[in-house]
Amino acid sequence: MTPMQDITSWLTQQCDELPYGELAKPSSFSMMDAMKGLQMMDSKMDTGTRDKLQSTQLFDPNANISAEDLCFIMDRMLALEVSWYRGGNLCQSVYSCLYFHNLYMIEAPSDPLATGNLLTQLVLRAYILLFCKSIDFAYTELAKGNVYEGEDCWLDHYGVPLRVSEDTDTVVAVADDALGWLESEECQLPVFLKNQLVYRLVFRRTRFTMLCDERADGGVYKSDILATEGLAQESADTNQVQVVLESVTHNTSFSSQAQSLKVWKVLLLKDVLTTLAIASQNGPRQRRSLIDLSHQLRERATMAEYQAIPHISQTIHLLRLDCMLDAALGALDLELVHPADEREAWWWIRTVAKARIRGGTESSTIRARWAEAWESIGAGMEILLTAIPLSSLPISNSTRKARFALKYKHYSKAIYMPDGTKRSIGVVPAYEDWIRSQDEMDNNPTFRDT
Repeated sequence: MTPMQDITSWLTQQCDELPYGELAKPSSFSMMDAMKGLQMMDSKMDTGTRDKLQSTQLFDPNANISAEDLCFIMDRMLALEVSWYRGGNLCQSVYSCLYFHNLYMIEAPSDPLATGNLLTQLVLRAYILLFCKSIDFAYTELAKGNVYEGEDCWLDHYGVPLRVSEDTDTVVAVADDALGWLESEECQLPVFLKNQLVYRLVFRRTRFTMLCDERADGGVYKSDILATEGLAQESADTNQVQVVLESVTHNTSFSSQAQSLKVWKVLLLKDVLTTLAIASQNGPRQRRSLIDLSHQLRERATMAEYQAIPHISQTIHLLRLDCMLDAALGALDLELVHPADEREAWWWIRTVAKARIRGGTESSTIRARWAEAWESIGAGMEILLTAIPLSSLPISNSTRKARFALKYKHYSKAIYMPDGTKRSIGVVPAYEDWIRSQDEMDNNPTFRDT
């Protein structure tokens, strides 16, 4: 075997030749590789720097610990969880906590009247259960696809199971038992330390209950509640929310039909939640996400009509129109509209808003009122730009048509059904409609004499 060579001097020389602030890397090196990189000279990552004289004692999750150490463990576990939420991977954050991997090795008190190591058996065990169950809930939410993996979060669990078998009520009951002991006379800790433990455990329990709704057995994910509330903003007056959700269990004669409705319910709530999550993105990404989602919703609405489910199809159409309206307004806000095309942009805003008003007949929700406002604004802006054009740039008809097709290509894709037929439903931008509307306003002397 070839003996190892010392390359320290060579490495130092090569590093000295690098300009300040630059990094030597191969062309295949990506941001994902950088996130997974190991930091040299860090004892947690670089095993060569570890002290050879460090203790080799095995980890014992049931070992006696002091109240001060328990406070440190709680704070450290919270910091690791936040580190994962901020984009770190599980290996360098949550997985570095040994208690996470030994959840079920901590022994619960064998006797309600026991006076043994209750600081570990009650308080620490309750905190770890809350911690692990919170990670379970958070991972389930992030895995729904409402955030961008590799940018906003890191979801690779490396084969380590994150699911906690205990239900919500059991976990909260364990935390309540621990708090009851801490606040009882049986706990002989100093008042200051007792309060510090209570504060940390109450915070963890409160945050945990915010992640789920305890009204349902085992808990309901908070996003499902938000999605249901968001769905109510689409067509509350026509009671379509109840029709869509209750149709899963009522008026179904065949199991295949019931299963199909369950799938539609999941898809519908997921789409509503996606529209809510888009609002947290920056402007350019918001617009791209809204355009992509509107095409996806058009496909689903078409499929719902194909399967003769009118209530679901109508609700999805309303969601799509909301996305299209927000995307059109976003183009103006991002200054993506050329002055020569601004009149056309306001025509499209008015067209989408008018379709949204027709689709949500007798609806007084926020989204319906929003569409009514922009339909009026769009009509006014069209009149203003007809009377006072922003640009007199001469553009040939063929060029204008090509520009129109390029701008609205995302809304004009063909949709094919399972039987091979092609369908085109919903509002689709058509160049002929825009030219007809433009000619009508140009030939109206009222607008020209304004």
